[in-house]
Amino acid sequence: MGRGGLWKDIEELNAFKTRYGRTDQVNHAGGNGHGRSHGTGQGGGNGTAAILEIPNDEPVEGLGPVSIGCDFGSTTAKAVCISPEKELVFSCYALSKGNPIEDAKVLFRQIREALGDGEVLSLAITGYGKDLLKDILGADCPVVETIAHATAGLHYFPDADCICDVGGVDVKIMILNNGAVTDFRLNSQCSSGNGAFLQGVAERFQIPMNEIADGAFRAQAMPQLSMGCGVFLQSDIVNQQRKGWHADEILAALCAILPLNVWIYAGGLNNLRQVGRKYILQGGTHRNLAVVKTQVDFILSKVPDAEVVVHPYSGEAGAIGAALVGLDWWERGGQTTFRGFETVEGLSYKTTTSVDTVCHWCPVNCQRSFIDVQLVGGKGRPWSKVPVSEGWERVVVNNSCPKGLVEDVSEMKVIRTGIEKTKDAYPNIADVVRKEAFRRVSA
Repeated sequence: MGRGGLWKDIEELNAFKTRYGRTDQVNHAGGNGHGRSHGTGQGGGNGTAAILEIPNDEPVEGLGPVSIGCDFGSTTAKAVCISPEKELVFSCYALSKGNPIEDAKVLFRQIREALGDGEVLSLAITGYGKDLLKDILGADCPVVETIAHATAGLHYFPDADCICDVGGVDVKIMILNNGAVTDFRLNSQCSSGNGAFLQGVAERFQIPMNEIADGAFRAQAMPQLSMGCGVFLQSDIVNQQRKGWHADEILAALCAILPLNVWIYAGGLNNLRQVGRKYILQGGTHRNLAVVKTQVDFILSKVPDAEVVVHPYSGEAGAIGAALVGLDWWERGGQTTFRGFETVEGLSYKTTTSVDTVCHWCPVNCQRSFIDVQLVGGKGRPWSKVPVSEGWERVVVNNSCPKGLVEDVSEMKVIRTGIEKTKDAYPNIADVVRKEAFRRVSA
């Protein structure tokens, strides 16, 4: 038997790993960490970057009339209140519990406390929970996410050429010209260029979200990760761990690869010069300063004279854009249909997932869920396989396509009957004229 080693302590082991944990070949294969890469970009131009300070918006009791905007995202839920003068007077931000109805209760509880007896002029919502909640809350304006983010960006930066929103599970790039969206790019399925992927890796290393940037800046070197699919990137991370790279260094590398996944892999934009020179960064992921630095470095390397600005309310931008759309709707004479804070607080609902909720419109057979909410004036569904009485409204979720929003043939018959009644009540005049003017007349 060989002689046993003498155990000292964990510090000695960590020091040994630092000195000998990686070969020189592996070290040379990596790059400098963010803390050692000074300067902005490789273009040598006169570009600028700025992170605008968020004004100190303390909640004020009795805010007065406001337009409410909500963004129900996959990982967070946000709400804001905008005054008729289009000033942000209140905002709240919460981690999503995976149930948009419960998320709505949490947000509206906070809004009610801040608003007091103030009037709600309009309610506009956006995000993944939009379709589920628009009828339940009585939203006046369900706003498409790209429109919401473009509106928020242009409100603060009317001369923007491009708005890049990196959220929890998606990436949205909006290309602008004279204040109008001329093109947009969205990631379809891959999650490698968003905040949830970065958060998931950090949680694996037991590093809190608010410490990712500090760890990334501490890294003096980082491995070279591959751009592209999140599945392959996950395998690449495991491989780099085997080579001896540490958590901070891997997180630094993830932040460094994010711009490539955003602009090239998800956006398909190889030539940023054609996009313009003023870039606005939005979305909760841009609260991470390490991500911001790599974004700035990447953009300036492609467009040396670019101006890169982080939105002052990057996480709440979608909600702000929705609120502004709602305010414009109110200014055109709209009357809100918001159901009220008491109704939202008292929402009663039940969820059904069974063989009777499976969609059979195609061979995929999606396992849908029916969420039935008790609401005044609810029409009910007595004809359904999962019947509900009057006073209840149903929302279908977990469907993969619009066909799944229709329960089955029974509902299709109900819809068709309604369409026929509408046609009878409001006939197509052109069709009537065609039939009467060209009908066959007997001799």
